[in-house]
Amino acid sequence: MPGRMLTSLHAGDQCRHRRRVPRPRPVGSLVVADAMIAADLGSQTPDGFLCVDELGFGSSRVAADAKLSARLRHELQRAGLAVSGGTAVTVSTATGTAETAAELLRRVPDAAAEGMEGFGVATAAQQFGVPALELRAISNAVGPRDRDAWRIKDALDALQAASSILREVITS
Repeated sequence: MPGRMLTSLHAGDQCRHRRRVPRPRPVGSLVVADAMIAADLGSQTPDGFLCVDELGFGSSRVAADAKLSARLRHELQRAGLAVSGGTAVTVSTATGTAETAAELLRRVPDAAAEGMEGFGVATAAQQFGVPALELRAISNAVGPRDRDAWRIKDALDALQAASSILREVITS
């Protein structure tokens, strides 16, 4: 499949949710997405948020290539990197309050990471008929913006460590 895949690599936020995700992802760890969801693509109504799916205007979810995602997670684990799976949510505005984080997790209870790019990349891949993956490195928790807690360098270091493994997985 060389040259026939779109991959989204990003350092970003981590969604914490204790009901369906057993533990928060540590800063510097990796998430290989099972799916990419546009979590705020829809409409607010008097009864609450309706996603684009409920409005009948398309889909807010693109599944990652299951075999490639599983293989990438396996190879990253084999290399000793901290990695998990889950849904990567794409938002148009980074989550900055506890209330918004709670609403995001109500909409997507298995959210593992938040970013602003993954769904767009996955949609482009889908339109061109090529598989998509999203690999995120956790730089901070979703919720109130605490810049002192951000560890962007740690997240970028994790992505750099993962990049050669990613290259092997998608070219073999």
